[in-house]
Amino acid sequence: MGAATETDQQHQQERERRQERQQPTDAAGPSFSIVSAVYDVARYLPEFFASLEQQDYDLSLLQVVAVDDGSTDDSLAVLRAWAQRAPFEVVVLTQENAGQAAARNAGLEHATGDWVTFTDPDDTVNAGYLSSVAAFVARHPEVCFVSTNMVLRMEATGALAKHPRAKMFTQGDALVDLDVATSFIPNSATTSVMRRDLVGDLRFNHRLRPNFEDGDFAARYLMAAPTRRTGFLASAEYYYRKRADQSSTLQTGISATGRYGVVPREGYLALLTDARRQWGAVPLWLQNTVLYDLSWYFSSEDAMASSASAIDGDLGASFRRTLREIADELTPDVVDSFTIRKLQPHWRDILLHGLGTGDWHTPYAVTDRYDRATHVVRLRYRYIGEPPTEQFRSRGVPLAPLHAKTRRMDFFGATVMWERILWVPATGTVELLVDGVRLDLAEDWETNHVRALGAKALAARFRKAEQGGRPSKREAARRLTVDPVRV
Repeated sequence: MGAATETDQQHQQERERRQERQQPTDAAGPSFSIVSAVYDVARYLPEFFASLEQQDYDLSLLQVVAVDDGSTDDSLAVLRAWAQRAPFEVVVLTQENAGQAAARNAGLEHATGDWVTFTDPDDTVNAGYLSSVAAFVARHPEVCFVSTNMVLRMEATGALAKHPRAKMFTQGDALVDLDVATSFIPNSATTSVMRRDLVGDLRFNHRLRPNFEDGDFAARYLMAAPTRRTGFLASAEYYYRKRADQSSTLQTGISATGRYGVVPREGYLALLTDARRQWGAVPLWLQNTVLYDLSWYFSSEDAMASSASAIDGDLGASFRRTLREIADELTPDVVDSFTIRKLQPHWRDILLHGLGTGDWHTPYAVTDRYDRATHVVRLRYRYIGEPPTEQFRSRGVPLAPLHAKTRRMDFFGATVMWERILWVPATGTVELLVDGVRLDLAEDWETNHVRALGAKALAARFRKAEQGGRPSKREAARRLTVDPVRV
């Protein structure tokens, strides 16, 4: 109980410090405008209203512009009733359903705050959200872009979970130059705060549906801004609702045609090519922004497992062509070093090698299983294009694999890579040559941190297993039954 009381006192002291650092309240207009696109979220609006009314900030400096996008529930009536009683300016607009981007664009025309953000009406923010931003930009007047800390809120349980971008907020409230700090990327417009005068005539691309219209807006804002110095505010928490009924735009858009057609070409590719024309090269922060979004396409495919791709036919072929053009704009070192979200090694290989027409194979093979009873080891490597030639040697003597098979790796409606799975005797040193080139032997597929074993080290590891040495957990997991599949 004492610890909780101490924490409450610390929060109260922090709120008081923020209030002391706020700008004078005699400004001509609001400091913040929240533009919110509203569609069939009447059941969530009371929580949204409450999170804004509970801000520890001078509410006379807040404006909310809520645009009802042709809702079929009571959202418009709920908004109008709230506007009559809210302790700050609330502008309620309505239009026929035209999509989130169009609704935000309509709202921007009525925003008058110095700073603007685009909070979704089914989400909430913590009480210190606005005061944290106000204090930070007062300390750093050169900043024109602020990213807030998104926290996942599981509607079904009420539990909070870390967002994949959470690692960018581990330093607390930090000033980051995106042109220098390559492990940071800007948040989308939803969880970002921007200077309205710099927004100018920039508007959301209404063609980017079902996703990325907010990421595109934020990126284009930064491309036009005088600096990419950005505030990453751990103290400003944005609670993103993961709906229990899976009905949000992101949750329902996983297989939408636009996600594989318009979004990749008019969103990711257009951003990269426009940036190259503007600067002569695509900045790393923008490459990482696109890579982050692409990673979700690959994880969706992996989640399909052996069932089917999310796309096939002409749409799949078109997406693969666009993905190849996107990959051509990405620097290989950026793909290899990306850590904002885990990129599986085969995703990297597909991006770097699997979208063209040439032949390629991994420069190493993975040794991930050893059968102690039969003295055989499993080797795996991956290739693209025509099957390569293989040679095996043990103690310099050629040998043939005991078992072998080839596994297809299908992504986006086509086979983009193959994996060779081979069992060979491991009574001594083992060498694998592919197309005449000796492959390094590694323990796993992590290509950016390959631990090449070498023939002697590999033999020593197997010898230790033979002698009954106590294996590590990883080693124990490798001692599995020989795969019975033969060529």
